[in-house]
Amino acid sequence: PVPRPRGQRCAHGGIGLTTSALKAHRISIVMGSRYQQELWNIFTYYNLQAGGKEPGLMKNSQFQKLCKDCQVTDISSLTAADLTVAFTTQAKRAVKGAVPAIKRRALGSKALTYTDFLELLKEIAPRVYRELA
Repeated sequence: PVPRPRGQRCAHGGIGLTTSALKAHRISIVMGSRYQQELWNIFTYYNLQAGGKEPGLMKNSQFQKLCKDCQVTDISSLTAADLTVAFTTQAKRAVKGAVPAIKRRALGSKALTYTDFLELLKEIAPRVYRELA
């Protein structure tokens, strides 16, 4: 494929992307969406499994169950107390607007949205997998 001049529109609507760059971009989107879907499935599974009426909100007990099932405390130096602190910290700095304000006030720092959950995973991952950090 021949690189296009900067700023020139391609047939697919992108600006300046070659065919190979477009294929790589599409592959990354597909891979990203596959993992996003899998994480969403895990998130909702634990919320519904615990009898949660809100599959879009995860409580600390559900997060602790997920970590126990994944043996997070067995393979790392993290304790259940460390996970609770990380959960509460993330819940307090949760993105406003993701959940209606009335519901967020009622829950306080007791629940995470899916986006908050992903941020929490990013936060604890280096502590669980130290060799990859």
